[in-house]
Amino acid sequence: MGAHTRTFQHYGFICQSVKMSSGWRCGYVFVPPGHPWHGEAYGDIVVEVRGGLCYSGVTKETDLTYLNWWAIGFPRMRNMDTTAAEITDECKYLAEQAQNARGGDL
Repeated sequence: MGAHTRTFQHYGFICQSVKMSSGWRCGYVFVPPGHPWHGEAYGDIVVEVRGGLCYSGVTKETDLTYLNWWAIGFPRMRNMDTTAAEITDECKYLAEQAQNARGGDL
């Protein structure tokens, strides 16, 4: 996906903070099959995330652990001064909303 990727888990969701080769940063939260957002277009997923969502789709990971997980992504293309920590925090916030969407406790 990009030149520098940090992968971590939050509330059981796989999250990625990505710094593209262009210097732009973006973030992804991956939801498994059975999650209410799995298979949804990003425009149909109601969440609060700075910049809004810009992507949803099947993951392209080769690790079978992630096979068929659905990626939900957001951009930071307009602000190249965005830090990795800010993207990580936004990923965590999105993962918390994903947890709420599946009816889980935080």
